Amino acid sequence: MFRFLLCHFGIGLIAAIALCAGLYFFDVGGLASLVDKSAQGGLALVLLGVGLTTLFAPLALHTGLAREAAEADDAQA
Repeated sequence: MFRFLLCHFGIGLIAAIALCAGLYFFDVGGLASLVDKSAQGGLALVLLGVGLTTLFAPLALHTGLAREAAEADDAQA
């Protein structure tokens, strides 16, 4: 179960890095302007990445619990 959660956390981290890089590169929503001109811009980029990364942990936990229950049902059948 821990490897499953760690794997999904890693997937979330990669997705967050790719999304933040895309938002910055294409200046979506003025993110590049915020990061370049503001002292807190780097913090905004980091917080966006952390938020996107931790989004996957509860989803992975729910999927893992459902998977575990399905495996238990298969074992009983």
